[in-house]
Amino acid sequence: MHLIRISLVVLFAFLLCTACWFDVAPVEVFIQTRDQAGNDILDPGSDLFIGDAITMNYDGKDYPMVLPTKVYPAIIKGLELVNYSGVWTLRFGELDGAQNHDETFTLTWPDGTKDVISFKRINISPMTSFDTWRLNGKKTGMPIVIEK
Repeated sequence: MHLIRISLVVLFAFLLCTACWFDVAPVEVFIQTRDQAGNDILDPGSDLFIGDAITMNYDGKDYPMVLPTKVYPAIIKGLELVNYSGVWTLRFGELDGAQNHDETFTLTWPDGTKDVISFKRINISPMTSFDTWRLNGKKTGMPIVIEK
């Protein structure tokens, strides 16, 4: 009888701690921006660069874009310009990937125009979640591609 009781306690402890073994990645928004000719207008080395005054509004707070540095920050917060797979990209993050989300981000461009990004995450289990991204109300994929 003691063996069954000990086995049940061990099994119960194992089931409780199973979620502790999964590390859920935080959520980040990646935005690539091109002009109508397909040129990367976030490349800081280009004459077409428009990133001088881009901000992202999230949860009532404005985050100015930060140009890349060679130092890897311990905590990534706010709107950053990064070279993502060879394309200059705006990155915003991080959000807790283990939480459900229903978020709205407003990206303000130097000319005053705005793009609204919506993100919804439903976590089913520590390893399964469903994400929906929208750009100005239209469903989109990740990275989000904006034509200016």
